[in-house]
Amino acid sequence: MNHRLLFFLMCLLTARFALSEVADTVTNDAQIYIVGDTTSQTIISSRNASKQINPGPLVKLMSIYVIFDALQSGAIDLGDKVEISSAAASTSGIRMFLTSGDKISVDRLIKATVISGANDATLALVEAVAGTEKNFVAIMNQHAKSIRLTDSKFTSALGYNNNSQFTTASDLYQLAYSLLLRFPEYYAYFNLQKYDYQGIVQYNPNDLLARDAFNDGLLVAETPKVGSFGIISSMRNERRILAVVGHVSHKRALGPEAQRLINFSFEQFTTIPLTIAKTPLTQVAVREGTSDFISVGTYDDISITIPRATEEKLEISVQSLQPLMAPVKSGDVVAKLVVQINQETLQSIDLHALNEVDKEGVLSKGWKRLKSALSGH
Repeated sequence: MNHRLLFFLMCLLTARFALSEVADTVTNDAQIYIVGDTTSQTIISSRNASKQINPGPLVKLMSIYVIFDALQSGAIDLGDKVEISSAAASTSGIRMFLTSGDKISVDRLIKATVISGANDATLALVEAVAGTEKNFVAIMNQHAKSIRLTDSKFTSALGYNNNSQFTTASDLYQLAYSLLLRFPEYYAYFNLQKYDYQGIVQYNPNDLLARDAFNDGLLVAETPKVGSFGIISSMRNERRILAVVGHVSHKRALGPEAQRLINFSFEQFTTIPLTIAKTPLTQVAVREGTSDFISVGTYDDISITIPRATEEKLEISVQSLQPLMAPVKSGDVVAKLVVQINQETLQSIDLHALNEVDKEGVLSKGWKRLKSALSGH
């Protein structure tokens, strides 16, 4: 697991600054939602995000995660031809209309899975990756555990109405973020609005792709009991807002309500860069070392998202762990970056030594004392 994903997961499990004063002002018809800024890993607002739901066709997002992982590892290739089994060809529901014995590229099958949720295309990919759906589902749950989907269980790769599987909006948010982070080379699939196969054109039901040019994914589907559900992402000025929205009053309300959350997050909140990975932020004092100071910073780019109205009240300080005694190794936590508004701590971020300082020897100590005496200090 890479540093950025681990940092994100830790953020979700750690007490965060309450954005409620502004976040609660959003008016939304959705009974379940969670919206956040992935650039800073900040959850802006949520409602019933931990409520268990049956994901229905949205389970394909977990299936796609496994398929992308297989692509990234080299287990399959986009140009590979998959022979369609009779089981895949005979699936019900939304279909690509494949025929048993057809040989279709992985790339084309992924497009059909992502764009229209075609069950025959999905099962063909499932069989190509794991042999059987049972084996594939086991892999799905292994990956779900590895990315800390703590309230999800998957029993189907296609999303048939199976009451034994469940998830939450929070877990779907985390899954979508993990896809964005781990597989940027494949993310463009989610922005495709249509595909054709043998003269049949099928369209993406995610109408938010056409509603706003900045929207570029991910999935929209009808789920059991809670109705229309969407996992939406939008990128503006190097900020990405991710929203999971569902349980709206009627199907046509999903798009407007999701867009309302996205616009609200961009307009009412701002994201401020705090550190650049492996770039010195400042220096802190070191005692009894070969150098009197050491450079500190972080191993990841770190930003913070706050209400625009509070930006002028933002205070940032570095608190060194004192006394800091040599030797200090590169990577040691030697300070904290403390971010506050009105004396309320938003974040306390570990700062690491970006270089080493050895313990000074006897001769070095003597020379320092001599220099100090000669200079009158």
